[in-house]
Amino acid sequence: MFQTIMSVLYSLISLYIFAITAYIILSWFSHGIANEAIVRARWFLARITDPYLNLFRRMRFLVIGGLDFSPMLGILLLIFIQDLLRQLSLGIFSLAGALFTLVSLIFNLATGILGLIAIVTIIRIVGLYVRANSISELWFRLDHFLQPVVLRFVKLIAPQSNIP
Repeated sequence: MFQTIMSVLYSLISLYIFAITAYIILSWFSHGIANEAIVRARWFLARITDPYLNLFRRMRFLVIGGLDFSPMLGILLLIFIQDLLRQLSLGIFSLAGALFTLVSLIFNLATGILGLIAIVTIIRIVGLYVRANSISELWFRLDHFLQPVVLRFVKLIAPQSNIP
């Protein structure tokens, strides 16, 4: 009975993670789309996921260059809970295992954010090297994302500089 309950909870969390992921993807691509089915799906998913995601949206340090990484933290917390449920259902729960899972999830969050920053930076550098049209929307968005990152980095390595 206990394993059945844990299995159901595990499946519900997986379904909720899927709903959050679908909502994130729809929020990237549904702007300007007048398809009523997409609009309704996004509204439905927002009603389900926003109460949970709003808990993490208060953390302003997760917004970098206009991109909100708080859903990543929300998903990672759900994955952590899933792992705890798995450990409990198998009877192998330990504090060390839980701490290991937590540290690995934090590491995954940090490397995901840093990896995205690195990819965007490389794309922008290549664009500058080939002298791509810097007026286009793509370059504007990349610059908008990278500017706060670069400013934070400069302040970190040169705190006395007069960069605003």
